[in-house]
Amino acid sequence: WTHVGLAKAETQCEVLAIDASSFYQAVITQNQVSSVVLSYSKQWLKSFLSAAPPQFEWPNDLSVPQTEWSELVGRMDGYWRKEISLEALESFKQSLGSWRSFSHSSGCNLAEEFHAGKCILVVRDNGDVERIVDVISFEIHRQQDDHIFVQIGRWDFGRVVPSCLYPGGKREHTEAVEDAKDRLFTDKLNFLKDFLDISNAEHTIQKTSVEKHGLVNTY
Repeated sequence: WTHVGLAKAETQCEVLAIDASSFYQAVITQNQVSSVVLSYSKQWLKSFLSAAPPQFEWPNDLSVPQTEWSELVGRMDGYWRKEISLEALESFKQSLGSWRSFSHSSGCNLAEEFHAGKCILVVRDNGDVERIVDVISFEIHRQQDDHIFVQIGRWDFGRVVPSCLYPGGKREHTEAVEDAKDRLFTDKLNFLKDFLDISNAEHTIQKTSVEKHGLVNTY
């Protein structure tokens, strides 16, 4: 380990040191705990190994791209995605005080969404429940004139409906960004695949709040 400087805390904080060998021995005695830790660890390592320019900044001692709890849950095994989402849904239900009122809220059927694999639910550090939809999109410029390739509409029941979007789609669970890019260009944008040069990539998180229920939505 190379000492390269000093770190000074600007606010009161706690530091937890865990002995790796002792932690491992404690975890393997509990089947459920060891299973979720293994699933989490696999995804953390996969994110760590894929963290490199131009897609992401290099990892360091304080930050590793794509390793937030919500990001890793989104790529864990399907069983644990479901279990963690169910726990979060139960927490959300209790915070509302009435499951009946939530079930009949317009446009907010979270149970159906995560069972269909359209989102996941996690409990954040402050106790709030977060709904996460993982998407990936591409900003494609034409070199000659810097025009941007976008969708301006979609065919819906015999008519064109305005829908201005960058090309892209939902990112499947356990799928790294690079794998999602390859899949989308193979499936949806195959006609452009041989003419594109990916020069830069950014990972952005957009959060909106549904005021009626206090639910945070992350895309």
